[in-house]
Amino acid sequence: SGFALEGAGLHAQRSWHEYSLWAFGRQDKKHCSRTPFTCGLLDDMPEATRTTVGDIKFSLMQPGTIVRPHTGPSNQRIRVHLGLSIPQHGCDITVAGETRGWAEGELLIFDGKPFARFRLLSGTPALSV
Repeated sequence: SGFALEGAGLHAQRSWHEYSLWAFGRQDKKHCSRTPFTCGLLDDMPEATRTTVGDIKFSLMQPGTIVRPHTGPSNQRIRVHLGLSIPQHGCDITVAGETRGWAEGELLIFDGKPFARFRLLSGTPALSV
């Protein structure tokens, strides 16, 4: 499938897998060849794809996944999460003490410095980019 287990040890329960498209300004050509529509859209956004301090990836969380509160390495990054397949209930994110639900087709945007925690308590997986 190409999805790899999240490597920083941030998930406390269940599993969180990632499918990298760009990392630190470099395209994953193999993964982009499997997702040409998405990568084609991203090719038109050099401000996102050519940055050397971030990444673009699909994230897949299994039911019951809890991601520990964590921060990014700095506030140089803006985190943008687009819900692609999100359960209607039981999926939330807490950033800087504020908890919000997550919905398909909606963006969650925050900087990388405040503590963030994700919970997927529904019985359905969640997919975002």
